[in-house]
Amino acid sequence: MAKYTDIADTLKERIDRGDYNLKAIPTERELAEQVGVARRTARQALLHLLDQGFIDRKPNGRLVVSKLSSKGHERLQFAFLAPAYPSDDVARWQLAAQRTAQKYNAVLRPVYYVHWNDPVILDALEGFDGIFLVPIPEPLPEGFIQRLRDTGCPLVLTCGDWSKYGVPSVTLCPPEWMHRILDYLERLGHTNISLVNAQPHDDTTLSRIEQWNLWRTVHGFEGELYDFHVQPYEWATQKAYEEMNRILDEGKFNSTAIVTTTDESSISVSSALIDHGYKVGEDVSVATMNDGGMCKLVRPSITCLEMPDAMPYLSVCMDWMIRGGKKWIGSLLVKPPSVPLFEGQSTGPSKTA
Repeated sequence: MAKYTDIADTLKERIDRGDYNLKAIPTERELAEQVGVARRTARQALLHLLDQGFIDRKPNGRLVVSKLSSKGHERLQFAFLAPAYPSDDVARWQLAAQRTAQKYNAVLRPVYYVHWNDPVILDALEGFDGIFLVPIPEPLPEGFIQRLRDTGCPLVLTCGDWSKYGVPSVTLCPPEWMHRILDYLERLGHTNISLVNAQPHDDTTLSRIEQWNLWRTVHGFEGELYDFHVQPYEWATQKAYEEMNRILDEGKFNSTAIVTTTDESSISVSSALIDHGYKVGEDVSVATMNDGGMCKLVRPSITCLEMPDAMPYLSVCMDWMIRGGKKWIGSLLVKPPSVPLFEGQSTGPSKTA
């Protein structure tokens, strides 16, 4: 087999994985330097890809990826654009988006950004057929949404709600579902229900806090807000554990139940309570809004709202992307109508009831 065909096969793999949706296809000289061959061999590899229709040449001579895949069909390539920090929740969304793309024989390329003005965001919007965006909990720069629209790339927000900006959004746990957890604790006789948050102050977190406070005020119940919010790229799980320990050490805690804004915080809070001699589920009940996969597995298991598979909801959005982002049908906020409540070992009747 000729050397240039090996190089062409390597470029095909890069194309199929979305590598050249973020950066330009190398020139003959650049490719020759990258793979350590003569410029003539690099030229043969690129001409081979041109002949097979994998790349096209623009009038200015620039090489770009064509819409033909190495398997001979039209190639659809989507990006999963997420903040560049570790997050179990983001990993679950990425996996669901990956499975959704596979259903359509499409490519999903993870792309990570650091801040809203990171140039990789616009690079992704200009290079892919559609974007699933996970927002970073920082204020949006002025004119940012309009700049996204100007690219013409179909964009869907996950892990939040930008429907007010006209952006299709997917959420599996709307903030108003906080009431379902609180109603359940009320049925167990709890009238002093505190809220613990360790997540950054994004729209979702603030809405969950607002819903807790609204419910508590309407019912005339007691409860404290323990807001230990971290900054982006800080470790929320450790923060929740440390701050809850501090509250308990200071003897300031007197609630019979705690709700947390995320499942990670519920595990941290439960651990701190146990370390201070509380029997979780008997002395204090702990519940959380959503289950990221650990609530049923830890001990005591954590009462939560069970999260559905995101794939059906992302499929609705991918159908829209494939149509070129034209004519969205229905509500811009895609969400489940309801989800089951998992009654874990972490909740029980109030001893003061």
